[in-house]
Amino acid sequence: MTEDRTSDPRWAPSEAVLQYLRRDLDLLDSPSAHRRARGIQAAAQQGRYDAVGRLKQLLDDDSPLVCDDLITEVRLCALSALQQLHHAAKLPLLLDPVAIRRPWPVADMRAAYQQAIASLSRTEQHDVHARADEVLAERVQPELDHADDTRAYRVLQELHRVSYERQRPDPQTTLTPLQETIYAEQVAAPRPRPCLRVAFLVHPDATLGWIYRKPGSAPWAHDFSDHPAAREASDALTRILTPGKTEVSEGGAADTVETLRGIAALMDEFATELLLPDGLAV
Repeated sequence: MTEDRTSDPRWAPSEAVLQYLRRDLDLLDSPSAHRRARGIQAAAQQGRYDAVGRLKQLLDDDSPLVCDDLITEVRLCALSALQQLHHAAKLPLLLDPVAIRRPWPVADMRAAYQQAIASLSRTEQHDVHARADEVLAERVQPELDHADDTRAYRVLQELHRVSYERQRPDPQTTLTPLQETIYAEQVAAPRPRPCLRVAFLVHPDATLGWIYRKPGSAPWAHDFSDHPAAREASDALTRILTPGKTEVSEGGAADTVETLRGIAALMDEFATELLLPDGLAV
């Protein structure tokens, strides 16, 4: 953790800054699930340890959220924020078992919804939609673009068609077993070679992500998992690629390899492995 600067007047936040920060935490009590998720993200990004108590309350918030082509729940966002905060502070995360599930592709969820609705009578359909709409109005308030999807998901919740696992996060890693599996899957496949695999220094077989050049273009790419430690790896890479830190070559494969070796040398807080194309020895 960084040193405590709260007693130094030079680091005392202004009233305007305090007002801004309070505004972010106020979002955690919004009747909108989307706004609560924004507040959760802000708490994690800003290192708001004063939000931990409220984040723990949100572990019971099953309000649906749509992100890209996946649908998830507010409580899973809250769990991720708690994990990021505790990992950054190097503090154990002590929680009772929490409800957890994989994010659900929206297309698959809609298919499950159609199947479930088709099995109900008209009266039953009307009743379950009424119950779902009441919850949506009270504590979800979905954005217009996602209204139909969140309604379908809430109907499945009302019908007990959304399954969960109850798992206790490991106090030290902060993760549940399901998350360990999901994060490993996110970075299981090697990226285009040459590429650099980034892993834990103490567990070099546990991949955090990959650094590589996109085929046919100069920009560098990196794919890191959603593991709490992956943010540190991503931040380290950003610092390394800051102009003046590392010469980022735009030449051929040999130049790319040398640049990746330079990045690996500077990422000394992580284990790295350079993977070369077949037949290339540089």
